[in-house]
Amino acid sequence: MKRVLRGDSFEGDDLEPTPGAGPLCLEELFTSLSRDDVYELFSQLVSSEVNYVDVLIHSDDNREIYARCFVSLTCLEVLKVVVRLCENEARLDAINLPEVDAASLEGDCVELISRPDPPIKIRNLLRKLGVGEPSEVQGYRLLKDDQVGDPTEV
Repeated sequence: MKRVLRGDSFEGDDLEPTPGAGPLCLEELFTSLSRDDVYELFSQLVSSEVNYVDVLIHSDDNREIYARCFVSLTCLEVLKVVVRLCENEARLDAINLPEVDAASLEGDCVELISRPDPPIKIRNLLRKLGVGEPSEVQGYRLLKDDQVGDPTEV
């Protein structure tokens, strides 16, 4: 947890949590997502042995967008958002968008990866790609820990 000092003193309990610091839950990043969908998925996963899940938030013919989440005891914490563009949608110029932290090419598809810090970065990326805010959880896939690697890396 990030901490800040309150006042000029370094003694005692003068440390307090930084407001807004900490993990970003799926429903906080995408406020238009159905809270019922997110809560139902979280309820299924929190008691399971699974630590990570990819939550599909948008899918059409050539695009797939999912949020890679850590299943914590309180919510689905978003680690990164992955946008997979294929065929006609696979625009190489999208790799250079400032919201993209990493990208990879696989066949005729490009995968754009973005961390949700700050949250507006993800919203801007989706807007620039013509997707907009997701409104429902369309699916999910469970991930094994070895499929995720280092969750702090992009």
